[in-house]
Amino acid sequence: MPMTQYFKHLTVLIAALTTLLPSIAMSQAKDQNGIERSPAEIKRAIAVVEQRLARQNGRVHDLRTELTRLDGRIETEVDQILKTLEKVGDSKDSHTRVAQTKGQVIEGLKKSIVLYQQKRSQVRAELAKHREGLEKSALEGDMKKFDAMSEKRIAQIMELANTLTSHEDYKKYDTYASSNYADWGWGWSNYQEKNPDYVQNKRVTKITDKERKGILEALKKSIADLENQNRALTGRLDSSNFANQKDLIKEDLARNQQAIGRREAQLEGLLTTVATPTAPISRTAAHELELMIRDIADDLKRDFNTLFRRYSEFVKERAQSNALEEQLLMLNKMLE
Repeated sequence: MPMTQYFKHLTVLIAALTTLLPSIAMSQAKDQNGIERSPAEIKRAIAVVEQRLARQNGRVHDLRTELTRLDGRIETEVDQILKTLEKVGDSKDSHTRVAQTKGQVIEGLKKSIVLYQQKRSQVRAELAKHREGLEKSALEGDMKKFDAMSEKRIAQIMELANTLTSHEDYKKYDTYASSNYADWGWGWSNYQEKNPDYVQNKRVTKITDKERKGILEALKKSIADLENQNRALTGRLDSSNFANQKDLIKEDLARNQQAIGRREAQLEGLLTTVATPTAPISRTAAHELELMIRDIADDLKRDFNTLFRRYSEFVKERAQSNALEEQLLMLNKMLE
């Protein structure tokens, strides 16, 4: 073939290929790694991801069901303790058994708040890594749940503290008249004995004062901590190091300010609310009550440990599920 004719055919071939390239490119799409994939490849990938997602969602569903069951049982057990204790108080026979039991329950509720806030802090740290997407939404829901549970426990502490025996204005001594014999004959004299009601009220209100003082200090500390957090958060708003967290920081500031308002109201309520009346019970009844609550508390401890263990598993499985969901959305968009 003459060279002129060869170049002519080559030119036609190049022109044809050039015309085809756009259509070839149109049939390809790039994935998140920048790799071009054909529609057939994308459809196969979608089928695989859908299978993985269905299996993963099954795991998440099972763990969520177990978490819901454990959470419901915990709340039922806590409510049972509180409803029982809120109705009763100490008698001269039981001395301080009921008050001591109430104090132990209050301390247990405080410890649960610490656990909720520790988990909340972990979620907050993880949330800072996610600016958008399904995982961000899920973590925000978790954080609200831990906040709500902390607030519920604080309200329960306040209600139980309000059933502790208050100070009553009993006479310290009861005066009695008695006859006596002296050299000059029979006569009368007075003698005094400690008023048992005064003694009992003094005995029980020592515990009341201790518990109320502890709650007051905890509320004041909470207010101070929240105010310190807000000062630190306000400083972060102008820092370039936290530029990607501005929305989250603003939400934290608003949340903390609302919490400060609630703590101040709770502080005032503790100082001004009239104590809820209770029915005194015997020493035997108080002992039986103490044993029952101890059994429930042991169950609660086991349930709490299981709950937080399952929650850690749930978070990992849910994150995997969310990642697959987002991958599936991306693959479907590649076909559009």
